[in-house]
Amino acid sequence: MNKINKSIVFALASLFSFRVKIATIKADWEDGWEMPDDTPAGVTTNLEAAVGNLTDWLLGVISMIAVVAIIWGGFQYLTSSGNQDQARNAKETIKFALMGLVIAGIAYAFVRTIVKIIL
Repeated sequence: MNKINKSIVFALASLFSFRVKIATIKADWEDGWEMPDDTPAGVTTNLEAAVGNLTDWLLGVISMIAVVAIIWGGFQYLTSSGNQDQARNAKETIKFALMGLVIAGIAYAFVRTIVKIIL
């Protein structure tokens, strides 16, 4: 089994386990699991909003890391001074940072869609 097939199988298994966990949390929530009335300001009592806040935060962190990696790759490229190996490494850094950013965006949209469907 090649790496891509293993990745697809792992992603589907992870999605299934995520679906089961969300269904369990949703059932607990519907059975009367409630936050106390003295909930501090800024704390959400809605599971969909909590998952949304978490995914927003994670996307923000991943985006910051990707931007720093792109800046670092650009700096490496500018300081390569004609060294082909260093220039190639810088281009790969930029390429992988952009790929990570695109994958993070797709994952964000996917999770938000799944949460809307489930919850």
